[in-house]
Amino acid sequence: MSSHLHAALYSFLDLLAGLAGIVGIAVLAKLGAGCLGIGHTRPAVQRTVEFLAYLVAAAAGGYVTARISAMSLLTPHIFMLAMVVLVLSAISALQQRDEHPALYQVAVIACMPLAVAGGAMLFLHSL
Repeated sequence: MSSHLHAALYSFLDLLAGLAGIVGIAVLAKLGAGCLGIGHTRPAVQRTVEFLAYLVAAAAGGYVTARISAMSLLTPHIFMLAMVVLVLSAISALQQRDEHPALYQVAVIACMPLAVAGGAMLFLHSL
């Protein structure tokens, strides 16, 4: 296997690990909130809990990607993960445009990539 293909595979796996962390934590938070009955009587509380859980998930994904990336590829990997999160957030907002207020959707789209970068900064601060 050529070294370029090898490096591309590792880069893909770094991004996949970060994305898997984000999705895993977000799903667990959504299930946990549902089991606890959060938001059944107050949708604003449910949106707030979901938003905070998504922020934590995005930060964890950024941390995981930063942790397993080679230091020379850290910036491009975090940038790519943030862009994937931005695109997925925008797609999610379009699909759920009738379920949540517009301000909530804008906040999710704007804050999730920043949370990814924040997770990477947490890792760098721990060095």
